[in-house]
Amino acid sequence: MKIFLDSSFFFPLISIDVKEFNKQFISDLLKDKRFEILRSELVTFELSAKGTQYVNEDLLAIEDVIEGLNALIYNSTIQVVPIYYSEIQMLAALFRRNHSDFIDCLTLASAIHYSDAFITLDRSLEKKSISIWTQNFKEINKEFSVFLWKDFTKQYHSGK
Repeated sequence: MKIFLDSSFFFPLISIDVKEFNKQFISDLLKDKRFEILRSELVTFELSAKGTQYVNEDLLAIEDVIEGLNALIYNSTIQVVPIYYSEIQMLAALFRRNHSDFIDCLTLASAIHYSDAFITLDRSLEKKSISIWTQNFKEINKEFSVFLWKDFTKQYHSGK
């Protein structure tokens, strides 16, 4: 199963804690042979932007950001999905009509085209995926699903 992770799951790499999930989750997924892990190429940008914001606020050292970015960039077990393909841009533009964060739109559009499931911490994005965009998903990828992290972990730990 191809699992596409939202950028939030990578913030711990640059020493930014995300309270909503257990950091061990990513490590476990990477080791689990049932899954191929994918991410958007935008994750690098998002970590850089958030990391330098924290550096400028003296909450983080630039070395932590650089070390985390290198760990992400040189991790061969996580596939990087580009955003520049026209089908991704077109679908993201459609999502933008209902969702203000265009990076989320690009990430979700990439996930639909390249994976079986998208895991996010963004409840708003997950709700819109179910209530507004399901038909768009199914036209492109019949098997695609969007999960909140907590819902995916329940399935993951039950062995499904």
